[in-house]
Amino acid sequence: MRTMRGGAILLCVLAFAGQVWGGIDLVLGQNGQVKFLGTVAADEAHDVIPICYGDYHVSVNIGAILEDPNKVLKDLDSVQVCYETAHKLLSGELVEVCGHYWGGTCPTQYCGRVQITAKTDYITHAAGYGDNDWMVSGDLMYSIPSGNVGIGTSQPGEKLHVVGNILVQGASPAWLRLMGELGDDAGVSMTTTGVGVNTWEVLREGSTSSFVIRESFPYPPFGDDRMVVKARTGNVDIATDAPDAKQHV
Repeated sequence: MRTMRGGAILLCVLAFAGQVWGGIDLVLGQNGQVKFLGTVAADEAHDVIPICYGDYHVSVNIGAILEDPNKVLKDLDSVQVCYETAHKLLSGELVEVCGHYWGGTCPTQYCGRVQITAKTDYITHAAGYGDNDWMVSGDLMYSIPSGNVGIGTSQPGEKLHVVGNILVQGASPAWLRLMGELGDDAGVSMTTTGVGVNTWEVLREGSTSSFVIRESFPYPPFGDDRMVVKARTGNVDIATDAPDAKQHV
């Protein structure tokens, strides 16, 4: 009886420990060490009643994330940075920040902020140059404003909109990589200006993982998959929906 009672107590202790450690993992997943480049959104502030752990703080618009293993900054456009020594940072200045972001259960002065507390943490003017449009730091170059970038056009319709030819050249072998999210298509769409013109698409179909050459028109019922190479089997479909051989026409 004593042995059974001891075993039951041990199981309860282990179960409780598992719940505690699970809770800690959940909290730690919201915190993490980060390093990023950005622009100061407002002049450095010094409050009599501190809202940070540290006497000084500044809000920084996040530009390029350099290190963020726990992905704590991925949904943030800006973050408040807290530190103990005045840097006299001004709005619009480019800075590099290395510190600890707190997003889990924590004291009010920590939560939702990057704290500069460890000896290896810092906030400093970025080691590079830039203006209000572009930032260059070492081999890294990024656009400070969010939005689309146009080359040869003042009205870009996508993240990168080029009017003109593009040359992609590299060491052998040279790759142009197209990567979509899991389940999404990834490929190239080719068309021309005009009314009622067709569009050719060469893509990896996200739903099937197959290679597809597709023609489409702005008006139904025209257009369909013109060739499909089925994933895993390698069967080729030319103008048929269900190839049952290596080549089915």
